[in-house]
Amino acid sequence: GINAEYMGCDMDVRRTHKPGTPRPGWEKCTFGFLMVLILLLIILGPILLFSTLNPILEINNVNTGTISLELSSSSGDKASSIFEIFDVHNLDISTVTPEMFRFFKANYAGIENEWADRMQRVTLLTYSETVWEISPASFRTLKGLLERDEEKFYLTVNWAFTRPHPPGAEVARGSNTILLSEKMKKMMHNIFEEQFEGTILLDVPNLFPKFLHLGATPTTKVMRIGTNSLDPYSNVLSSCLLEYKKEQGQRYWILKRKSYMIDKKFDEPFQNQDNAISMFLVSDQVVGSFLSKNGMELSVVGLYVTIVLAIGRFVRLIFDKISQRVIYEEMPRTTDLMEFCDGIYIARLEGDLKREQYLYDMLIKLYRSPELLLKLTGTRPGKED
Repeated sequence: GINAEYMGCDMDVRRTHKPGTPRPGWEKCTFGFLMVLILLLIILGPILLFSTLNPILEINNVNTGTISLELSSSSGDKASSIFEIFDVHNLDISTVTPEMFRFFKANYAGIENEWADRMQRVTLLTYSETVWEISPASFRTLKGLLERDEEKFYLTVNWAFTRPHPPGAEVARGSNTILLSEKMKKMMHNIFEEQFEGTILLDVPNLFPKFLHLGATPTTKVMRIGTNSLDPYSNVLSSCLLEYKKEQGQRYWILKRKSYMIDKKFDEPFQNQDNAISMFLVSDQVVGSFLSKNGMELSVVGLYVTIVLAIGRFVRLIFDKISQRVIYEEMPRTTDLMEFCDGIYIARLEGDLKREQYLYDMLIKLYRSPELLLKLTGTRPGKED
């Protein structure tokens, strides 16, 4: 009934337009250019919303973070034993200065000008915030593992950084693991000498990433940014010195970067500072408070799935199977069909179910017979059959 009434109204509008005359310009613009423009905006809108062209993007720099070191061992299929040896929560996090950014931009490949406000320097304390507290049982376990030749030891650095957005992924985490050499493994035997008082210095290669990328996911990514050389991405990790100390019965670890000359291009801005290790973070911009206030805390994928896909399905319904619908949508006169629908409705109100069923069967028979439908509704607007 609704479709027949709609077609009747549509045919009334068509009768006002004489056959063979051109369509008005505003109609061509509305249903041509503007329709295409709207479809392009629906498709490209989410991409533009999350791109750097979006004027409502907010900087999503890191506020706080933690870094820890773990010593683990494994032998074949045996599960690893993990011992935490270094932990720092008080990180110095600051946006890089313009001078420092210009230095890295000039000496490193892949750094973009848009990162100037989103590039942060993270500096670690050289010493752990707590002493190395290990139970006697764990101490004996670690000593026994070091004495086994087939046991392999690994050093893992874990980091976690907290930022304001995106919702559900405010904390971005990551880690890097290296295999300790046999030389370092033998040096660690001195830790378990009862009378040992002093220092053990381990040279740990390629432990800390120089540049980290923080995107919309809760996982960080090591950026392949290297010096402007023949192989610009060959040196993306920093080496460090891990120092074990025992003083007055207290055990603790110190972590510091290697000499300035070891990694000159990366350490040059800090050569007059202490030996603290530095990492650099590059955070993506996010659609922050503007959409959050309106309950639209969506990623680009979520936006496509929930909004664009729904609109796309609606547009598809308009044009889908149009050749099969033409027989029911190109009906010049729908008065008789509307009378059938009104008769069915009146019979239902009066409680005459048999008459209602009879009229309904007649209506279905009309729709199933193209000849009867053509005879009942006519051939074209304005022509009487």
